[in-house]
Amino acid sequence: MDLGIPGLTNSERIGAGGNAIVYRARQADLDRDIVVKVLTNVDAETTRRRFDRERRAMGRLSQTIGIAPLYGSGFLSTGQPYLLMPFYALGSLQDHLDEGGALSAERVRDIGVAVARAVHTAHENGVLHRDLKPANILLRRSGQPDVADFGIAHLTDDSLGASQALTMTPLYTAPEVFDGVESGAASDVYSVGATLFALLNGRPAYSDPGGSTPVLSLMRRIHEDPFPQLPAAVPTDIVAAVSKAMSKDPRERHGSAGELAAELAAADMAAPRMRTAKQSPVMIASILAVVMAAAVGVALGFFLVGRSDTTSDPTVTSTPVEVDSAVPQTPGSGGPTNSPGSTTAVAEPFDLVAAASVAKQALVRIEAFSCAGAHVSTGVVLNDGIIVTLERVLAAPWLVQVIAGGKTFSATPQPSDAAAGLAFITVDDADAFDVLDGAQVAPGAQVAIVGIDGRPALASIIVDPDDDSLLQAQVVNAGTGNAIEPVDIIVSASGGLVGVAQVGSGEIDVLTPDRIQGNGSLVVPDYACRTPLRRDLNPPDAESAVSPSMSELLTMQQLSDAYANEQWTLVRQLEPGKAALDDANFVEGWRPLRQGFVYPVERSVVNGLSRWRIGLIGHETWNGNDLTTLFCVTWTVDPVSGAAVQTNKDNVTVHGSQPGQQQRPGFVDPSELRLSILDSCPL
Repeated sequence: MDLGIPGLTNSERIGAGGNAIVYRARQADLDRDIVVKVLTNVDAETTRRRFDRERRAMGRLSQTIGIAPLYGSGFLSTGQPYLLMPFYALGSLQDHLDEGGALSAERVRDIGVAVARAVHTAHENGVLHRDLKPANILLRRSGQPDVADFGIAHLTDDSLGASQALTMTPLYTAPEVFDGVESGAASDVYSVGATLFALLNGRPAYSDPGGSTPVLSLMRRIHEDPFPQLPAAVPTDIVAAVSKAMSKDPRERHGSAGELAAELAAADMAAPRMRTAKQSPVMIASILAVVMAAAVGVALGFFLVGRSDTTSDPTVTSTPVEVDSAVPQTPGSGGPTNSPGSTTAVAEPFDLVAAASVAKQALVRIEAFSCAGAHVSTGVVLNDGIIVTLERVLAAPWLVQVIAGGKTFSATPQPSDAAAGLAFITVDDADAFDVLDGAQVAPGAQVAIVGIDGRPALASIIVDPDDDSLLQAQVVNAGTGNAIEPVDIIVSASGGLVGVAQVGSGEIDVLTPDRIQGNGSLVVPDYACRTPLRRDLNPPDAESAVSPSMSELLTMQQLSDAYANEQWTLVRQLEPGKAALDDANFVEGWRPLRQGFVYPVERSVVNGLSRWRIGLIGHETWNGNDLTTLFCVTWTVDPVSGAAVQTNKDNVTVHGSQPGQQQRPGFVDPSELRLSILDSCPL
């Protein structure tokens, strides 16, 4: 897609929100990926005023450490304004919460200090954020957080007033804001505290474990309930800082975000159970005795070293050396001893570039869609069209695609007996993919670990400390690639497939091909709709740059949701054919839709427009009776604007709501209609 912005290529839509469409693009002259945020408000004058505020605010903060910078701004040929911002490959803190749960107290403390300092600087420049939350805190490759989306903030001295365009995320919103009080610096302090609470706890304060707390109930809890308990292992000083930041009375919070940062930085990180209020004289004497003994030992050691007759100074080299393959060496065990006159063969340095090039032949991208949302994952081609990927792909099996070499292939999710967290899918055209030869490595060998972005990390093979029959990898040069992710491919120096990575608790397990398959636990694709609909992916996520077809599906689902929720402004935006209708027209002709589902059947591209055949499932209520409707319809989607148009050609009614039509009483899960859709809806 060409957005018409000079210097940008390979633009690809990766998400959409209430005020903007987000694209990922390539800035070739600077060799970097960036994000293009295109504002989409209908009223041109309002758009320009909002845009001017947004880029002034971001420009004033662009040089601040801890705040996502602004690379540029302007207007498209269509008149829509845009902003250029970094692409964060490690995603957001929300992504890390979703994937791994709570973070360590030390990590949260460091994040809190950096975020609070950044917010304090913004406040000093007259800018409020108003929507601080884990999803708006992005991670650099170094792991340092950057606060993003100051673009929705409003300058405190703006003539429109601070409360006129308030954007709230209830789980992280200060209680006074619900009462209509203008958001201020104290409200941002509360949001920082609420964010830290979620990172420590694994989910936000006052929320239900399932995450489906009604807004009114949530508002009552935030107003009335006492400060919730954090896990017992969280240090007392951190609990105190977060509790103060989340005080219900703004006057009882920290006087500024800078004060919150200072309190976090000074926190005693000893776990509560490790602290004692007072040490006894006997304990103090014992500690002093140990310290003195250690000092004497160190001094004696230096004395003996100084008296040694050894004159050579051993050096350490990172160049790998050949070892006897029959006697693999483990770290710390020492190597073979050379006899006088013998030489040690020095292996060639590990060629990471060559290894990454080979690895990318077997790396593919998996995209999956269902009522559970869209999931994106790495995949590794094994053989016979079998691809190993993350188990979460089986939770979105309505449409599964494999993307490799610029081409898209349909895939079928399979019941999988695989290692924990993994699953298998298959493609019909097995010959379209390269399969790497297997390679066996011994402890001490070096390997390359390569993710979907193609950037390799050099690692050494070690023995699993808990099971000497298994292998792990230790990254040698972590700065050269992204953080290691599950299903990243591991290849040898010769380009052979060693296995895939399984990541957890700071360790990288090497799942060799024999360990990938078969743990005795069968996981099957889940076609049902047990979770609330997700309408889009988080744009900063490294794996959220979805294909055009997935973006189109998300747009169609968003349109269906808009009808169900009576969001007529959004309907007019997504479906230009309805632009001339006012709200009354919609209400008069509205089918009482409770919830709608878009089940994809097939897609083709004609004259630049995507043509979709879908099963449109509706949960409707007519005359007090709950019904499930199923229509087979054809929609076209403009890949540039995202505009959707439903055609009247080839429509098929399977289950309707009108008298004389076949009816399906009750709200039926779409999984029960799958066979009917596949039988009735194809053209």
